[in-house]
Amino acid sequence: MSATTDRVAVRIGGFVVVLAVLFGAAFGLGRLVDGDVDDEPTAPSYRLELAADEVRDSRRAEVSFTIRDAAGRAVTRFAERHERRLHLIAVRDDFSGFQHVHPTMAADGTWTATLATYSGGYRLFADFQEQGGAQSVAHADLLSRGNDDSGFTAVAPQLSRTAQVGPYDVVLAGDLAAGSASTLTFAVSRDGEPVTELEPYLGAYGHLVVLRGSDKRYLHAHPEDGPAGPGVAFGVEVPTADRYYLYLDFKHGGKVRTATFALAASATATGSEKEDHDGGH
Repeated sequence: MSATTDRVAVRIGGFVVVLAVLFGAAFGLGRLVDGDVDDEPTAPSYRLELAADEVRDSRRAEVSFTIRDAAGRAVTRFAERHERRLHLIAVRDDFSGFQHVHPTMAADGTWTATLATYSGGYRLFADFQEQGGAQSVAHADLLSRGNDDSGFTAVAPQLSRTAQVGPYDVVLAGDLAAGSASTLTFAVSRDGEPVTELEPYLGAYGHLVVLRGSDKRYLHAHPEDGPAGPGVAFGVEVPTADRYYLYLDFKHGGKVRTATFALAASATATGSEKEDHDGGH
């Protein structure tokens, strides 16, 4: 793969992401691309090392971890990206329970975050950039058990183009096709009225995380520098026909909310969505 002026390839934990973030007239293009043509993952440049891979008896679990480079050294110098030095994403094995938090780091490179956990497995992603390096992602798995889960029901995202978050409705327009760039637009309304005053969150009107259903590979894209709603557009390219889970963070009324979707990617740009396709999660 060759780099161009608007597309930069970076190696991350277990796979490669191609991410172009163009501020101004163009939109940010996030592309999930595996390291080889045959879809084999590449060796990670960074590792997310958890202090403990289990948490117990806590719906608000404190999680500590270190980012280590390929030589095993703790990384302590991080560049600020989107107003933070590190973004931590957590999601349950059934793709519910999405969280996007910002840990704090000690001088030795140990990061600490608080997560809302219920019984089950979680995949954690650290999205960061070492000073002098490129944007990278490392991941690890966390097991939460022994909790009092009364009143909690895990709801796995179903194939849908609509999501309701409190008084907000979000409608997704656009399709995913393997190997082709697509534009996904999310239209936000409240009580039936279009929202035209979305508030900046981490320097953007929206943040989109995409996970591939069969293996939880990760993509973080950013929207075009357009108006403050009601539509927020993202450029996304995915490598394979699969089910993809999409998590849109948006801010309005001083609060950040997350709208969750599931979308099937067709095998080709002209193919229809395979709504009965199971991503193997």
